[in-house]
Amino acid sequence: MDEDNDDGLGGRSRTRREISESNRFAADLVELYPWQLRQAHLPEDLIALVIEGRSIDSPIARKRQLGRIDGWIRDASEESIAQIEETVKAAARGESAVARQVESWRQRLVDGGEGSIDAFVAAHPNEERQRIRQLVRNAAKEVPAGRAHAALTSALRKVLTDET
Repeated sequence: MDEDNDDGLGGRSRTRREISESNRFAADLVELYPWQLRQAHLPEDLIALVIEGRSIDSPIARKRQLGRIDGWIRDASEESIAQIEETVKAAARGESAVARQVESWRQRLVDGGEGSIDAFVAAHPNEERQRIRQLVRNAAKEVPAGRAHAALTSALRKVLTDET
């Protein structure tokens, strides 16, 4: 854009760029786990919008709710926007850490037998030993067939993200 000819009014392209800059957080915020939202120390009205967005199944209604979140972010202070950006970045780092932890436990449980199940239940006392044993047994049967350990991985992800 030619700065010499800038009349200060902006224009449609500039407005669209500004709006798209603020729209980069809503989808990421809605994907956060509840414990991540609690730890983020975000404003209560934003958390309410995000929780409402998480509960919407209709794609059109979800997009509309993302627009509401984006509007809230556009009107927020620079300090709030910096907090939101840090929350999203921290969640991305935490997500990869959880994924590594899930994979580590999954491999340990499938390869380790009864001792690894004991260690897992000791580390996560709210989990039922019988359920974990069944998931491990089913995952071990899936290895020769070449299928993924979906049920075990899903259960581990739920345990590790809910307790954090």
